[in-house]
Amino acid sequence: MKKNLSILAFSVIAASHLSAVTITSFGSSSAPIFTIEASITTAGFASQNSDSIDLSGTDLGSSLGGFVTSVNLLQDETVVTLYLYGTVTNDPGSPFTISLFDSDLSSPAVFTGGSWGDIQANGFTALTYSSGAIDSADIAAVQLDTAGAGSSLAANLTLLSTVPEPATYAALSGVLALTWVMIRRRRV
Repeated sequence: MKKNLSILAFSVIAASHLSAVTITSFGSSSAPIFTIEASITTAGFASQNSDSIDLSGTDLGSSLGGFVTSVNLLQDETVVTLYLYGTVTNDPGSPFTISLFDSDLSSPAVFTGGSWGDIQANGFTALTYSSGAIDSADIAAVQLDTAGAGSSLAANLTLLSTVPEPATYAALSGVLALTWVMIRRRRV
């Protein structure tokens, strides 16, 4: 029985280890704090509030970039998906990308497939890793690049976080199922 409990405890520890990592809460009141960098933000396109960032205007290929206090993504082991949360009241119908930079700010990890329509319908969108390599233990900057469809965009962004690879969840589920079977067999 002690062996089964230790296996179950290991499974619980593994599950807590695989939780999502918050890269930034886009407002100034939640950590990690995001600070807009004016030189890579289209003038008048973005404004930062106490708990979010508002994007409004015509999507002409705008960029929203800024710095965060150092974030360690190694907690997730393999980051293949980013979730961007918020609300959209005017969807330009164009995709967007998000780039993550480490502290040397040279070559980013790029995540593609962001959809304003998904945020409007579900409150979030999932972006998939596309290219680049960074020091995942030292994320220092985030940049969102719109596609420039020329249509109107109105959005409020609240949170950017990571999600572990689906295969990781499948493996964890398998371990938990095996643990349950072992405990069940001992009782019979």
